[in-house]
Amino acid sequence: MLRIIRGFGRGLRNGLVAIGALAFLGTAVGLADYAATQGSGTNFASLVISSVHYAAHVLCDATAGESQCAAVNSHGALDVDTATSNNNLYSALTAAVPCLNATAYNTNSYSTGQTNPANCDTQGNLYTSNNVVNWGGVALGAMANYGSSPGAVKVPGVNAYVTNTPSVALNTTPTVANGNGVVPSLVTSGGYTTYFLQPIAGDNHTNVKNGAGQVYWVLVENNSATVNYLRLYNAASGFNGCNSATNLITQIQIPASTSVGGVNIPLPFGIPFSTGISICVTSGYATTDTTNATATAISLTIGYN
Repeated sequence: MLRIIRGFGRGLRNGLVAIGALAFLGTAVGLADYAATQGSGTNFASLVISSVHYAAHVLCDATAGESQCAAVNSHGALDVDTATSNNNLYSALTAAVPCLNATAYNTNSYSTGQTNPANCDTQGNLYTSNNVVNWGGVALGAMANYGSSPGAVKVPGVNAYVTNTPSVALNTTPTVANGNGVVPSLVTSGGYTTYFLQPIAGDNHTNVKNGAGQVYWVLVENNSATVNYLRLYNAASGFNGCNSATNLITQIQIPASTSVGGVNIPLPFGIPFSTGISICVTSGYATTDTTNATATAISLTIGYN
């Protein structure tokens, strides 16, 4: 009996070892390449990579069959497109992207599908139309050609006339009335009134003009070695106030020169005198001096109105 039990134990042990060996070999077989021999059954395509065959898989439409299957692009990547109908995937994609590409570079026409806030051109750049028909809420006029040189250009229609050759007629007799200004011309009347004096040995008090007027220039020459002085007063007829600075407007120094010296003073805007134009000529510097002027040496001319 004991011998029978021992024999059964040895058999059970050998059986367990065999099962373990099969399990190990089964794992090894599962990890190894399998060789398949073509028979009379269904054929399966394979792809050979590094001498190893791999089962080839094709993704095709369930209805159209092999006439409509997926393909990779030039980079070996699978392109995924969505129908332009309002399905959930298309709606999600178009809501996520900033814009849709145009069908042509110069149009804002796009494939039918979900509407988006912005549209792009064929390069994915934001598309903006150059067809401006309103400005500041006001409709612009139709585009029209203006100009001729170097070439006519299109500009919006405006209520204006543009030309490259201005036609402005010159007025041969310009006047202030027509806006062309005043052109000086030679005339035989008008102009300034002049007063001429050769001072004597005295203060030479003189009323040049009785009443309001203006002095526009002074010319005075001296042919002596003594400096003399011309003073102008705002005073009327009967003036005899060289000993007073009352109503004095200005004093002009007459240079000394034995070879004739003097001054020529233009006053284009004039010096106004409201009462009258009066003068004194003396050889003293003070504004109240009455020292005699140098006789037979000075010539004096005043232009006034």
